[in-house]
Amino acid sequence: MRRAKASDRVVDRDSQNEIALALAMVQARERAELTQEKLAGRMRTSQSAIARMESGRVLPSVNSLRKFAEATGSRLDIACLPEKPKRG
Repeated sequence: MRRAKASDRVVDRDSQNEIALALAMVQARERAELTQEKLAGRMRTSQSAIARMESGRVLPSVNSLRKFAEATGSRLDIACLPEKPKRG
């Protein structure tokens, strides 16, 4: 059996962040009472592009996130947070 490596935990954390982002995008769109098609129109993109972002298949650029926030009446917050201190 293979032992877990630190790099595995980083990948897991990245995956969790991508899932959280996709979920937040779906929630923001639904809060704004927009269909994917209407949101796409406001962002000047396609419905399929919105679906790819919301499914987590595509990681949106910061510019796309800004457009998304504006189109949904949301505020975009991006943060670089410190790692939790290691217990010694």
